[in-house]
Amino acid sequence: MNDSGRNRFRAFLSPWVIIGTVLIFAAIFLFMARESIHKQRELTTRLLIEQGSALIQSFEASARTGAWMRWGPFQLQKLLIEMAKQPGIDYLTVTDTKGVILADSDPAMVGEFYVTDLDLENASRLTQVQWRQVSSREGTDTFEVYRRFAPAEIPFGDSRDSAMAGKESPDLVIFVGLDMGPILAAREADFRSTVTMAAVLILAGFTGVIALIL
Repeated sequence: MNDSGRNRFRAFLSPWVIIGTVLIFAAIFLFMARESIHKQRELTTRLLIEQGSALIQSFEASARTGAWMRWGPFQLQKLLIEMAKQPGIDYLTVTDTKGVILADSDPAMVGEFYVTDLDLENASRLTQVQWRQVSSREGTDTFEVYRRFAPAEIPFGDSRDSAMAGKESPDLVIFVGLDMGPILAAREADFRSTVTMAAVLILAGFTGVIALIL
C-alpha cells in the first residue's frame, strides 16, 4: 500500500477507533456505576430493616417487662411515644387484625383505623419482619417495617407467673415507619458522585486514545 493509501486508511480508521473506544469506556463505567448504586441501595435497605427490627424487639421486651410490673395501656402508650422521639422514626403503630389502632406514637390516632392494603391476618402471623415503601401521614417517603407483635408471650415457659406462663398474645401487628429523607439524600449524593467520576474517567480515556493516535 502506497503512502496515499495509508493516509486514507488512517483518516478513515482514526474516527472509528476513537468512537469505538469511547463507547467501550462508557459501557464499562456505566456498568460500574449501576453496580455501585445497586449495592448502595441494598446496603441502606438492609440497615433500615435491621433498625426497624431492633425497635420492634426493644418495644416487645419493654412491654414484657411492663407486664411483670403490671403496666397498663397508659404506660405502654407513653413508652411508644418516647421511642418514636428518636431521630429517623416517623411513627410506631400497633393494630389488631381489623386495622384498629390500639397504640400509636400519635395518641390522637388511637381507636382510628390504620389504612393499609396489607392482609393483617397474615401479617399477624409473621415472625420475620417485612418491609415496604409507603407515604407517611405527612406525605413524605417512609420505609415501613412490620410483623407480628407478641408482647405477652413469656419465653421458655417461665412458670414464675402461672397466669402468664405459656399464654399467647392476641393477634397484633406492629408497624415502624422510618424516615427515608436522609437515605434518599445520601443516595442522590452517591449517584452524582458516581456519575461525575464516570464522566471524568471517560474523558481521561478519550484524551488518552486521541493522544496515542496523534
